[in-house]
Parts: sequence; C-alpha cells; structure tokens
Amino acid sequence: MRIFKKFINSVAKLEDKGSQRIQRAGISGFVTLLNTVVTLGAGLISIPLTAKYLGQESFGVWLILSTFLGWVGIADLGLANSLTNGLSTAHTKNDHIEAQKLVSTAFFTIFSISILILVLLIFIYFNISWIEALNLKSLEARLEAKGAILISLLIFVCRLPLSIVSRIYAAYQEVYFYQLWKLISTFLAFGGLIIAINYHASLSILVLVFFGCNLLLGDIFASIALFGWERRWLLPKLDYFKLKSSRWLLLTGFQLWLAQLSSIIIFQTDLIIIALKFGALEVASYGVSLKLFSLISTIQLTFLSPFWPAYNEAIVGKEVKWIIKIFKNSLILSLCWSLFSGTIIYFLCPIIVRSWVGQNAIPSQKLIIAMLFTSVIISVAHCIGILAAGLSEFSIAASIGIVQGIANIFLSIVLGNMFGVSGVSWSTGICLLIFSVGIMGRRIVITLIESNRSSKLTGGKF
Repeated sequence: MRIFKKFINSVAKLEDKGSQRIQRAGISGFVTLLNTVVTLGAGLISIPLTAKYLGQESFGVWLILSTFLGWVGIADLGLANSLTNGLSTAHTKNDHIEAQKLVSTAFFTIFSISILILVLLIFIYFNISWIEALNLKSLEARLEAKGAILISLLIFVCRLPLSIVSRIYAAYQEVYFYQLWKLISTFLAFGGLIIAINYHASLSILVLVFFGCNLLLGDIFASIALFGWERRWLLPKLDYFKLKSSRWLLLTGFQLWLAQLSSIIIFQTDLIIIALKFGALEVASYGVSLKLFSLISTIQLTFLSPFWPAYNEAIVGKEVKWIIKIFKNSLILSLCWSLFSGTIIYFLCPIIVRSWVGQNAIPSQKLIIAMLFTSVIISVAHCIGILAAGLSEFSIAASIGIVQGIANIFLSIVLGNMFGVSGVSWSTGICLLIFSVGIMGRRIVITLIESNRSSKLTGGKF
C-alpha cells in the first residue's frame, strides 16, 4: 500500500494542481470501478449459492437483511458526507487544527447518534414477533431468523461511526486507497461465505461473515491505515470535539440527507406504484430493465464522484475556470457514455432479460425507450449534483429534491394511467429534467458566474 501511495504521489507531482485533481479522480474511478465489478460479481455468485444452501424461506430472510443493511449509508443523517467539504477546505488551507476538530467532532457526533439508534433498534427487536412479521413457516427459518436479525442490527450500528473513514479519504482525494481496502474485504467476505457454507454454518454465521466483512472489515483496515500511520494527527480525540462544528455538520448533513432521501424516493417508489397499478408481473419486467439501465449511472459515478472534493478544493482556491472546464467535459463525456451504453442496452435488453429471467419479464419497446431517455437525463443530473455538492449548494439540492420526489409520485400515477408502465419511467426522467437539470442546473450556473466575477475582482487564481 505504501509503494502504491508513493507511485501516486510521484505522478501527481509532475503536473499542476488541476492536473493532479484529474489524475487522482481518474485513478479513484478505475479502482472504484474494479471494486464495483468484483462486488457485483460476488453478489451475483452468492445469490445461487445462498439460495440453494439456505432454502426458500431462510434465503428470503437473507435478502431482506441485505436490503436493510443497504440503508446504512443514510442512517447517519448525512453527517459523514457533510464532513467532506469542511475537511477539503481545511486541507486546501493546510489547516491541520481545523481538520482535527472536524474529524473528531464528526466521529463523536455520529457515535452518539449510533448509540441512540442502537437503543431504538434493540427496543424494536425485543418487541416484534419476527416469526409472524416475516410469516415464516419452516422450523429451520424460525430458529435462525432472530439471531440473524440481531447480528444485522449490530453490523448496522457499528458501520455508522466507521463511515467517516471513506469521507476522509474522499476529502483528501485519495479514494483509491479506501477502495483498495474495500476490495480486500470483498474477497475475504466471499471467501468466508464459501468456507461457512462448506462447514454448514447457520444463517447467523453467514450474515456475520459475508455482510460483516463487506461492511465492516474494509473500514476497519482503512481506519488502522489512516489513523495508525498515514495521518495519525487526525485520530479522533474528545478534546477536539467542538459543539459549533457539530451544529454545522448536523445542519449541512441534514440537508444532504434530505437530498439522499429524495433520491431514494424518486427511484424506489416506481416499483411500488407499478405493483399497485399493474401487478407483480410488470414489477419484474420494470425491475430487471431498471437494473440493466442503472449500470450506466453506476459506472459513471465511479469516475464522477471523486470530483466532489476536487470541486470544493478548486472553489476555495478560486480556480473557477478549472471548475467550468471540468464540468463541461464531464457533461459531454457523460452524455456520450449514456447515449452509447444506453443504445447498446436498448438493443440487447430483450435478449438479456429472456436468458436471465425468462420470456414473461421481457419489457415492451415503449418501456425500453422511456428507460433510455431517463438514463440520459440521470447522467446529466449526476454531473450537476456532484458539482452542487462540491460548491456546498446543499440547501437548494435538499429543497428541490423533496419537491421533485413528491412531484414524481403524482406524475407517475398520471402518466401511468395514460401510457401504462412506460409512463412511470417517463415521469422520473421528466421530473429530473425539470428540477435537477433545469432549476438546480440554472442555480449552479449562476453560482459559477458570480464566483468567476468575484475571482476577477479580487485578482484570484482562475
């Protein structure tokens, strides 16, 4: 890992700051993409393995717990994400003291929230009949479910304070180091799952080994590396906790959390609306198509997300022209990528769905066209969203996100009645076009123009 770090630093020193940001973002993107491919592969392989080993009901519990643990990213009220910009600003100014205060404050604030969540989850755990709630029939599933649920709750809570590590690496534009640790943990998780199955382990052990390694081990390794030798001075200490910084992190974090929540609403409510209006068969068709087209944004974000702290560093240094240049390039590349990959999926979608799920789940031509349109709009919205985060435009993202999510629900119902299942997808694309691209995009452009004018008046760097 140290050799890899020396190589990255030696490359970064060859160019100016702007080029360094691009190099680091590019390397982060490639390593993140590698980790994403491995994680997706491990997930796809683990599904038939666990399904065959656990049986239908226990496998159902496994899938439910997997979905639950996927929500851990928003349980900290956006605090970890709000740390990114503050720490990036401190790094740009070479202010170690401010960085220490921010990291310590973020850690102990999230730790306090984790304790409250733990108390709440334990209360829920002991006051719900899980066998009845999950409608479990088999004796094996009844015996194993409660233990697996308890382990999942503990993993969920432990993951929260560890989440700051990824944001620290992001703030210093060293996401590639964090992703390497996550890559190692993914291999260990998959290897542990194979060993656990061979030794006929219970559902609880499988949850602990697979999800525990995936969600905790990489962060633990990264924490040891970060606070043990890379940046020891950032190790959280209670003496550095500042109430004022905690309030700022909570405020900005809550705004980010609202934006995240609205994003979940706009993308996750579609399946619920389709289930209620058109039935389970259409859910399968829509859901499988959505998974295929979502690969476009997954790959895009692996390269786009590292520019969040890069934008923040540049705006602090008044390098507005660099921001405009990178933003324009990201828009052009994202549009080219989404149109190219979306067109390929458009033609291959029926073939893939037929071989993957079956004839009955093949989407209609109308739905595929709607998905293609929405995917292109999403790619543009992501470019604007990352820039908005880098410029600390959290309030506008939160307020627009809430309105956008509510509007999408109503428009999905209206267009669903008019055009069927494809209308629900059209609704998502139209809402993103109006709110994320139109309204928020206009606000971001105005912010950049004002920042550029301010830089010229003060003689700042461009």
